[in-house]
Amino acid sequence: GSTSAPITVKAYSGEKPVVKGLFWLSNASYWTIDGINVAWGSGASSEHMVKMLGGTGWSLKNAEISGAHS
Repeated sequence: GSTSAPITVKAYSGEKPVVKGLFWLSNASYWTIDGINVAWGSGASSEHMVKMLGGTGWSLKNAEISGAHS
């Protein structure tokens, strides 16, 4: 994305999607993640459950992050 063309990943109205496991984004400039929940998966891991590396102007909002084991 860019300042003139941002990217939005948003839950469908009335829905509460859940990503189970690791949620990682790299170099996600001008992304908005809205209403996407993240929950710990069944596997054991010492990795961070949610990781956003690099990029600028990104945001994570209206999200629930639960059960992290890292």
